[in-house]
Amino acid sequence: MAVKNCGEGKWSFGKISLVLLILFSTSDLILNHVDAQMESLNAFDDYDALSAEVIRPAFRYRSSVDRKGDMPKLGLRSAAISSVTTTLSPILSFTVGVDENREGYWANGMIGSFSSVLEQARHAFTSSKDRESSSASFLTIPRGGSSVSSKTMHAVPHKKRHHEFALSSKEPFVPLKDIAKLTLREVALAFRYALESTRKGFNKSKFLSSSSPRVRKVFEQMSEAAALSRGKNINAPTTGIEPLWGDIDALHFCAAMRMFAEWRVLRQVPEGYKGYAVGMRLGQKDIIQNVAKIEEAVHNFIDHQEQVSLSSQVEETTETTSPTLRELLQYEVDLNIHGSKLPRLKERSGAMGLLWVRRQLHYQTALFGNVIRIPSRFKTTRAAVSAAYSEVYDKFHGWTVQKIFNYSFQAAPEVKEIIRFMNPQRLAEVSYDAEARFLGAGADTRQISYTESQQGGNLLERFIRHLGNEWAKLARSVIQIFDKSSKDRANLTGYSEEMGISVQDEMDSYINKKMEADAQEQILEYLEIAQPLLSDLSNLFDEFNMDDPTKV
Repeated sequence: MAVKNCGEGKWSFGKISLVLLILFSTSDLILNHVDAQMESLNAFDDYDALSAEVIRPAFRYRSSVDRKGDMPKLGLRSAAISSVTTTLSPILSFTVGVDENREGYWANGMIGSFSSVLEQARHAFTSSKDRESSSASFLTIPRGGSSVSSKTMHAVPHKKRHHEFALSSKEPFVPLKDIAKLTLREVALAFRYALESTRKGFNKSKFLSSSSPRVRKVFEQMSEAAALSRGKNINAPTTGIEPLWGDIDALHFCAAMRMFAEWRVLRQVPEGYKGYAVGMRLGQKDIIQNVAKIEEAVHNFIDHQEQVSLSSQVEETTETTSPTLRELLQYEVDLNIHGSKLPRLKERSGAMGLLWVRRQLHYQTALFGNVIRIPSRFKTTRAAVSAAYSEVYDKFHGWTVQKIFNYSFQAAPEVKEIIRFMNPQRLAEVSYDAEARFLGAGADTRQISYTESQQGGNLLERFIRHLGNEWAKLARSVIQIFDKSSKDRANLTGYSEEMGISVQDEMDSYINKKMEADAQEQILEYLEIAQPLLSDLSNLFDEFNMDDPTKV
């Protein structure tokens, strides 16, 4: 009965829905026309802010960032239709697909639903961000229609250049096989190059004139990596003849430290000493990570210099240069990167990176100084390594790190093994010399001399030496065969060598003495370069009050 009365009523839900659809269809046509008229008032988005010929409506002055961030907004027509479907959803179940939602919509009332039409129509004209910025942007527009003030008119947007971390990348800029061929003397030369390359009148060709082609190639790769990290059109720094503390090309210093870090692992850890390798590899990673901090700080310095140059009112553009270590620390002080708590340093900073790189260099230098005083001062290699660690790191490493390094020291090889492993080319030369001396081979049958191998030589000379080497191998083989047979015969007759010293023991003793003399010579040359460099860096940190005492 109730259903029948509902069906006989004059205004059923179906009729009401039909009337509302007709009304909103008519409204849609009217709003569509209004929306089209409003679009015709919009100016182009590429409006020149410096032009005074066109004045755009205030609500259209928007930055490109704001335009990109907004979602596409509805016009009046679309907003109205959207609200129709929302309003009629209780009685037109197909508009939402779920008839059970009617009750919730009716709870808000039809008038409440219709109010959303006005709300969305209002948003069709402007977003909330537009409404907040419209009046403010309109009031800041100077006369003539420019949308930027005279103060900001001179500001030039600066896009930071892309920088390459060429010196702290995963793969070293010099192949490991080439670094492994370097002697300690040649590694020290890389530090000397970093020291002198910034000085006025420095001649690179003259500096490397006495080096072999192999070494010149390594230094060329070192310079190329520093230039890549520096960036296009960025010059290397130049200092006076009498430099101040830290007047060292920061990138060349980083390049020398990276090669040094790789060389230590390749040439100071003989095979089979895994425990000792742990400490050395920790040191290697520490250097690379801190070189990355210096390299990043150099890139920030370059970006800052370019920004200052672009923002200045000077018409002539000054050339941008990468910093020296001194300029890098001064830059971080000027920008207050470390705050007011010096000597405490910010972790991710050039000063912090340089501090720990300097300590690594100090440790290795102290170790070399101790090694050449075995056994006069230190009885064993372990004692020499431990003393160097205590000198540099004892007050900066916490308990855990100290235990790791102590474990590494206990596994340190004997100094004679390290010295032999440091310079394989010289070891080969001395070994051939020992064979010639103790096995009877003549001097003319020896392997390539150490000096010749360093200097290279032309193709014809190398070919002739190669033929000589092959004949030398054959001669040594024949001698060894006869020597072995004579020893066998001597053993059969009960012959014992005089004083109980074998030929092999004599050869080993000879090789050890020669290698120790060579190592001492090269270590002394290294110390002549590294010790003044460390003194320079120490004075630099004292001057800037940056010798952070924090433990790790």
